[in-house]
Amino acid sequence: MAKDQYSYDFCRLRNPAKQLRILKINGGGIAIEHPIECELVQRESKGGRNEYVALSWCWGSRDQIDKETSIRITYNNKNYAFPVPETLLSALKVLRLFEITEVWVDAICIDQQNVDEKNNQVPLMSMIYGEAKSVYIWLGEDEGDGPDGKMAFNFIKKGILNLQSFDHLVKDTPPKDEWNSVKQLMTRDYFSRRWIVQEVALAKQAVLLYGENQITWLDFADAISLFNSVETRTRILSENMKSVRDFGHVPEFFGDVEALPATRLVEVTNNIFRRHSDGKREALLSLEFLVSTFTAFRSSEARDTIYALLAIARDTSPQTSMHKVLDAAKMENFKDMRHAYRLFKFVVGHLEERTATRAYRVDYNRPTSDVFVDFVDFAIRHSDGPNDLDILCRPWVPDPDDLRDKKIDIGNKKGCYDTLPSWIRSSSHAAYGLEILGSKMARQNADVLVGVPPQRHYAAAGTTRRVTKELRFEDGIINEPDNPEIHETRYHSVFVEGFKLDRVKKLGPASQKGVIPKEWKSMLRAYQNETFKNTQDFWRILVADRNASGNNPGRFFPRLLEFAYDQQATRAARNETLDTSHIINYGTCEPVKDLMKRIKSMIYNRKLVRTQNDRFGLVPDATEDGDFICILYGSSVPVVMR
Repeated sequence: MAKDQYSYDFCRLRNPAKQLRILKINGGGIAIEHPIECELVQRESKGGRNEYVALSWCWGSRDQIDKETSIRITYNNKNYAFPVPETLLSALKVLRLFEITEVWVDAICIDQQNVDEKNNQVPLMSMIYGEAKSVYIWLGEDEGDGPDGKMAFNFIKKGILNLQSFDHLVKDTPPKDEWNSVKQLMTRDYFSRRWIVQEVALAKQAVLLYGENQITWLDFADAISLFNSVETRTRILSENMKSVRDFGHVPEFFGDVEALPATRLVEVTNNIFRRHSDGKREALLSLEFLVSTFTAFRSSEARDTIYALLAIARDTSPQTSMHKVLDAAKMENFKDMRHAYRLFKFVVGHLEERTATRAYRVDYNRPTSDVFVDFVDFAIRHSDGPNDLDILCRPWVPDPDDLRDKKIDIGNKKGCYDTLPSWIRSSSHAAYGLEILGSKMARQNADVLVGVPPQRHYAAAGTTRRVTKELRFEDGIINEPDNPEIHETRYHSVFVEGFKLDRVKKLGPASQKGVIPKEWKSMLRAYQNETFKNTQDFWRILVADRNASGNNPGRFFPRLLEFAYDQQATRAARNETLDTSHIINYGTCEPVKDLMKRIKSMIYNRKLVRTQNDRFGLVPDATEDGDFICILYGSSVPVVMR
């Protein structure tokens, strides 16, 4: 057993912007129980034939790394210990069993404690995964309380993808254990990891490993896409599984399949690139779209919320910070450093003018809040349409509590508290999230009214009024010793143009789990009694004046809503609280159920508002009396400000 710890000094990258390390595993085909013995070697990032595979896996929390779980890395004929998480050790043993001996894996091939090296290696991710012979996706060991991997993989290959029997598997008596194993497989932690999006999208070919079981990514993705298509459109599998006693007759057994990270990964990665006949790929999606779409995907490093998607966006390319690029270019050859800087800026600017791709700085030394503000600035200034400010309405960042109590140094000011501004919205406001037990995705908030770019359902500021040149960002440090809650806290401000439209006069209670509170109808009746005006548009408020596709609502919506209230009155003796979930799960009229789904998606955790000018609408749960309703130039929807 090696006692001495391995040091990266044994394999120091001379130029981390152009070189990488490869892990060479000894003894291909050796049984699982034998320890891992290997060595680290250097390779140029470009040139030569690449025989390595890249491993895509789930880190978990850093404190899960047990220093007693180690591999042996040989240097100068001596073995050194290198601590790795148990799950990574298992993955390497399975790869060795399959006689795969050259592997790139981030936890070992990048010095994770060397920030400068990370800044240079992250921009190489596109090349590392794109040039790898194959990408192996490690889902973990097939044992314990996890899903039955062998059952799930066999069911995908011999069941779901056997199209002759597909209808039987769905419509008749579905094989409950097999479908449940697929559901459990789709909720593995791996599929919520942010870096996997680019790792899978860039792969020439990919293979999923669950213990010693394996399946190609192509087979897995086709099966999940078929499952999603049928279940999202018909809910027929959930209806059939509802009758299964072993699973407790649970309605919505599979939850919202289309919102699962595994489903998002499959559906979106299919559209990230257009691959040409010459082998080249063309990125199709903007960075703003990717960040706004993958809200359910997490990373242990908050900055990777942005950095993990740079290599697959059509409008960005990751680049290390300015001085590191010049170092890598051997800047000592330049006698005039100012000339080198001007030359660098000219080249970058020249390239950006002629391509849609813009260099995007990767810097793990930068405060997390600055990285997020930089992204908002980028998204606003490079938006494709008039809705430049819609990014302010989308939830996309990790929980801001992750930043709380973290001190940073800003210039000469040491030990400031980093915070996020209110105009950068947390993913806790996203429409869907995993249930506490992690078995399915469930709604936790209403859908975001602005949609994902380049969608535009509304035009509050008009169709041509964009963000003006007055846009600017400002930051500083609060100096209020008498208020310790905010003293020495970093703040960020954004300045935009717009106008006050109205002000909140009265609020109804928030819709709990999509229930239409009876108080909402009472508010409308009170308005009618005060003004002697008849309000026929309650249904328009409930559906946000759009159908599920973002088009004008159906003319029959009022009739369907009236029918739902009549059914509720029959069941609950004039109770004017309408439970949309009950109708969705147990109703008998499909058009009414579809309407309830739309209403639920719009009102969930929102409040009904009456303004001073007698406007009615839906507002966020945090809205208070006296808040302002404002129109910002560049935003497609009104915003609530305080």
